[in-house]
Amino acid sequence: MTVESAELLEELDGKEAQFDYLILIDLKLKNTSDHDLDVDDIMTSLVVTDDLDGPGFPDAAPAFDSAKELSGTIKTGEELTGQFITEAYDSHKYYFKVLSGTVAAGGSNQVIWTIPADEAK
Repeated sequence: MTVESAELLEELDGKEAQFDYLILIDLKLKNTSDHDLDVDDIMTSLVVTDDLDGPGFPDAAPAFDSAKELSGTIKTGEELTGQFITEAYDSHKYYFKVLSGTVAAGGSNQVIWTIPADEAK
């Protein structure tokens, strides 16, 4: 997975952020494994948070008409691009990460992207 870009928004598609911002993350997924991957499983294991030890907000891309939702299956060697959108509080930096439960269950390595707020505005 590659984070292509991130943007903090106050509204999208006429829907205002419930907290301080919406964060829109453009992603590219590439299947480098030897089996098909379920994109829905990947997307439900990701959150954005401003506190590494705290809970995060899940993907809400299906709630936005203009969002390019990531779903379906990625076959070996294929790539898929789309967006992750969720709520965010005002912070100096954001963490886009795999849920700790997914890591503990062996479903993924712990992966964390740090997104500085000044680069997402």
